[in-house]
Amino acid sequence: MQALSSCPGMGESVVLIDEYDKPLVHALCDDSIDLGARKKIHSLFTSFYTAIFKSNRFLEFGIMMGVFNVPLKTGGSGLNNIETFLAHTSAPRPSLDVNDDIRPRPRIHASTRGNPFEEAINLTVNDVWGLVNDHIDRLVPTILPEASTSSIAEHKQAMLAHCLKSYDGYTYGRLQTVFNTYCVLRFFGDLGTCIEVPVDNPSAHYYWSQTGSITMIHSLRADNPQEFLTYVDRLSREYVQRHSYLYGGKSAAGILAEKLKELDIGSQPEYVAQYMDAPLPFSTDPCLFTLADICYDEGQSSLTDWGSSVLSVGAIFRQFYQAGYLTPRDNGSIGIPNEDVFNAFQREARCIFSASGMTGGILDPTLHAIGIGAGDFVLFASYVNSTLATSLRVSEASMREDYYHGWLQALLTPLRYYGFDQRTQGSAEGGFSDLELIPPGRNELLGAAQAKKAERPYVMFEFKRLECRKSLKAAMAVANRKKVLKLAKSSCRTAMTQINDRYKHSVFTHADGSSALYLVGLTFWRQRFLMRVSRLVPQVGSTGLSTWSKQPYEATETMESTTSSVHISIKAGDLIANTILTE
Repeated sequence: MQALSSCPGMGESVVLIDEYDKPLVHALCDDSIDLGARKKIHSLFTSFYTAIFKSNRFLEFGIMMGVFNVPLKTGGSGLNNIETFLAHTSAPRPSLDVNDDIRPRPRIHASTRGNPFEEAINLTVNDVWGLVNDHIDRLVPTILPEASTSSIAEHKQAMLAHCLKSYDGYTYGRLQTVFNTYCVLRFFGDLGTCIEVPVDNPSAHYYWSQTGSITMIHSLRADNPQEFLTYVDRLSREYVQRHSYLYGGKSAAGILAEKLKELDIGSQPEYVAQYMDAPLPFSTDPCLFTLADICYDEGQSSLTDWGSSVLSVGAIFRQFYQAGYLTPRDNGSIGIPNEDVFNAFQREARCIFSASGMTGGILDPTLHAIGIGAGDFVLFASYVNSTLATSLRVSEASMREDYYHGWLQALLTPLRYYGFDQRTQGSAEGGFSDLELIPPGRNELLGAAQAKKAERPYVMFEFKRLECRKSLKAAMAVANRKKVLKLAKSSCRTAMTQINDRYKHSVFTHADGSSALYLVGLTFWRQRFLMRVSRLVPQVGSTGLSTWSKQPYEATETMESTTSSVHISIKAGDLIANTILTE
């Protein structure tokens, strides 16, 4: 730098260092290196960076970029003349909604210079919409020369919806809905000559795990596995609710495509941005405001205890945040940005569970509270009622079927920790099933032996929603609720008929090897519901092939289950749970 400054026309230098944190983090995560050696390595790199960036008269300015915010100070010295920019730096301070609980606002870092990296990473929905149009318009003449204008528009809508669901959702500074540029470009590169996203295997286009930022995350261990589980559960539920509400529906593009059909092609990106910013019909979990506060606390970001040491839950989530698994929300909370990252986040959380000594004993209360994981639909009905009654805070007009769909998905999220998976809008004979709960073949957390002992049912849901146009006072009158109950029973019968006529035979194949199969018709009305459950069990015939036969519910199974909040009955061998008439 000194030699360059003496050359004609040259002056002070600009220094750019990419992945400045990588050698430090690798050293700090290496179990074969003891704590003393890790601290020496940290001190060595701190001295190196300090020599470049501090008291260097040949330096104009420098930029260091990395995944993790590794502190470069030792004993109060070191690089104390740098400014750090994270995703929340210079984000607008959120105004608290009058309907929200009173809570402190998170620590928003208001830089005096704003956030200079906003424009550098700003891949917007308009940019992606341009890529979608370029890709499809280039291929349609050779692949689908006879395609109609409406058919081409549907292909574009589906592709845009996939990009929004899988790669969007980040916030950086004052920007909202920023895309992951790497994933978007990989997606269009891998499509080749295809103009459709494979509906049966969308995960083939998930690239987050290939970015390299997760290599160090799964080596972490939590000092409090139960607290860690709580935050993972709340983050997962918020993600499922949010994205199911935005992208639910009966087609590949979901609600998005349905809305966009009404608009001119050129106006779609602007409408998408408008739609994404619309208020959601559920309250943000206060736990996520607390977690945002933890993640934004830059004073607690030391990584020198990584490796064999056990970290606090807060320290682990700060690393999740800095690695991009979590992103600031515009209301001041924090969340998972998109489907691609959600799947990676779930995998990493399971690794940390296992490394932290997470056992079935810790998770058992969660499984039993939900009930459905063990095939107990009486308990599940009580669980649904208690949570549904406290989950809504908006008018009935906002409570579409898709809202209930996303809400139930979020409710079932803890079962993922037992190896259960969810398939939503899954392809089945005759159409798309609403939601399927798929049991594990081998439970990763409890172990194969325990997994075989417990009942692991396969569950299929079909949802319906009743509308009520009366005033709230009249609608809740007992006389009116009796009329509603009659409509709800008819709606549930329709749902069960739909399952039997369209989906049942394909589900028989999917459920092979499960201990039981439950077919559930679920009709929602405001904060109340009626649920009808048919139970089937496998039977091995003389040929050795398994068939499914109905196992009727008996009165002895439910005679003590009815409470003032949930009424349980049996009709034609099916279990009926309803809260429409209860007080």
